[in-house]
Amino acid sequence: GLLLKHWQRTNNVGDCWTVSPWGHLPGQWTANTRARVAEEVELVRHWQVRATDWGELATYFVDPPYQKNYGYRMPPIDYVALSVQVRTLQRGAQAIVCEARHPSTGEPPTWLPFTDFRRSITSRRKPGNHTHSRELIWVGP
Repeated sequence: GLLLKHWQRTNNVGDCWTVSPWGHLPGQWTANTRARVAEEVELVRHWQVRATDWGELATYFVDPPYQKNYGYRMPPIDYVALSVQVRTLQRGAQAIVCEARHPSTGEPPTWLPFTDFRRSITSRRKPGNHTHSRELIWVGP
């Protein structure tokens, strides 16, 4: 995870995992970034990407774009279908689903019965002027 975090965030601070607006632009593959990747690549070299289905006994960490927040210029997500999918996992499987309250109104998403988890800094600006997210979590089924 840290390998990807460092690649996507050139102003990487704290435990913030939001991709920088400039993280995808040319010129971000700097000497500093290359050095970080070189230091950390051995930590993830053994990882394998494999296809799985929702029936396999496992714990699934589900962190979709938050319903009440940014759209990331993506097609809309069918949150109802995602809710059904995580609620109907095979016996013994588990899902941990992340979400957040609306940043202005505090309204929670409605596609799962989320509970408050923690308040996180999502971007750091000048001291005392940070952006916070009210994070939610659902564990089930």
